Amino acid sequence: MANAKLRVFLVEFLNYLEPRRYEEQDGIIQDQFQEVYEVLFVTSGNVLVGYRLFNDIFYTKSMSNQAIVGDFACLYNKVSEFLYKPQDILEGYSIKKENF
Repeated sequence: MANAKLRVFLVEFLNYLEPRRYEEQDGIIQDQFQEVYEVLFVTSGNVLVGYRLFNDIFYTKSMSNQAIVGDFACLYNKVSEFLYKPQDILEGYSIKKENF
């Protein structure tokens, strides 16, 4: 019974996923202090995580593939606390906030 419910949930969840592809020259995926409209599930590529301080941008960490961007902000209806930028070619799937 539990497996059947899980299977139905996963099929419904997968129907809402949309493919995404970002490249380094595309700029910022998610800006700091901006509302988050979708959750990004990274399947390949790296994401730089940074912050803006006194009009300068500092990138502090690189998240590798299998990362999730924007989940906390979507779950708790918050703005993004960090900047997210592709380090190279980034591929993944996203789901809109209203469907998450």
